[in-house]
Amino acid sequence: MIHVISIIIANSGMREALLKAFKEIVPAVRKEPGCLEYIAMGDADETDPGFGSDTFVVIEKWENHAAFKTHKTAAPLRSFMTGSRALLNSLSLHVLREL
Repeated sequence: MIHVISIIIANSGMREALLKAFKEIVPAVRKEPGCLEYIAMGDADETDPGFGSDTFVVIEKWENHAAFKTHKTAAPLRSFMTGSRALLNSLSLHVLREL
């Protein structure tokens, strides 16, 4: 099993629009083979230091790296990335395994 942490930073003031676009693909992604978890998270109330008001974090869990690799080229994610380009400031991806 692998875990993926994606830190998504919206352009200033665009977080809600970007989050809405992200949530539209969640049901389809959760149906992809090997997807165990796929959820957007944000700072808990007064977290200090937090990620910030323009940021949300996607927590993903996949059965294996092959399933994640397939997800990266699947239609839902491609659609999100293409349709959200104007809203997105940056995205960093971290693929992790249990030690």
